[in-house]
Amino acid sequence: MFRPLVFLPALIVGFQLMLSAAEAAADDAAPPIGSEIPDLKFKDIRYLTRSLKDFGEKKAIVLVFTNTTCPLAQKYWPKLKRLDEQYREAGVQFVSVNVGGYDEIQEIAQQGIDFGIEFPLVKDVDGKCVKATGVTRTPEVVVVDGKRKLRYRGRIDDQV
Repeated sequence: MFRPLVFLPALIVGFQLMLSAAEAAADDAAPPIGSEIPDLKFKDIRYLTRSLKDFGEKKAIVLVFTNTTCPLAQKYWPKLKRLDEQYREAGVQFVSVNVGGYDEIQEIAQQGIDFGIEFPLVKDVDGKCVKATGVTRTPEVVVVDGKRKLRYRGRIDDQV
């Protein structure tokens, strides 16, 4: 039996994220591929301020923009976990950047436990990561090379 009120909160949060991303995109055009990305700052699941520099010298950093309610993001956690395991030894750092306006850090941490995620889970508390990368939806991926140049922004894969 279909119960529309069960899905309403997720739809509202998704719509709010979409509006926030659209507003950010309207303020500034998304940075083009090849642009230098600033040293993004976010809160980790221990409430500590972190930045891209904290991940050390990496060949690439894969920023996966998520939230705790997006059904599509939930479906991708197992694949993201496999990709992290596959590329970690090659110097690629995966980072989940939560952009859910109402997502609490405890919920983000619990999601990491539920899906067995070993890479960092952080929160874009002020929307500056979204603005700096040009992200407009969840899940969306940004790949930054070792010199912090934007190399990719888009879908995780072509499955959906």
